Amino acid sequence: MLERVKDLVLNELEKTSIFSITYAMDKDERKLLNFLYRNKIINDLDLDSSLEQAVIMEAKNNYNFLTRKNNLIQEYPDHLAYPECLAYAIEKKVFSDRELKKLKFDHKETPESFVHDYSSKDLIPWLRKKLFHPTQVSNSETKGYCKEHGTCFECS
Repeated sequence: MLERVKDLVLNELEKTSIFSITYAMDKDERKLLNFLYRNKIINDLDLDSSLEQAVIMEAKNNYNFLTRKNNLIQEYPDHLAYPECLAYAIEKKVFSDRELKKLKFDHKETPESFVHDYSSKDLIPWLRKKLFHPTQVSNSETKGYCKEHGTCFECS
């Protein structure tokens, strides 16, 4: 029975938004996850695999947002809330060359320079830590959108 609970929890985690993982996951869900982890029913490898799927889902959603046809305002990858997810997916070759050509970058970025600037080898371990220690939302925690300016008010 615990194996089924484990599978259900990991499958749900794969579909969870990165925002929810870092800030807004339900308190009872975190308690269940903590219980399963403390009792070694779920381990780091299990979590990392599910978190990787969540990152890829986030990246695909971001890609769809950035490349949709009816954007009134052009959005750029470095303006995303979690550009690290898109960089991770680009680095892992989730998107074809044809798909990457549809992405528009600013600041003379390319997919390669975007990955260089925004990829993080610690992304999955950082998210795993956030599962158990979520960030409290505050102004000091909010990071800028654009590495070049901190925010992109200068770009608009």
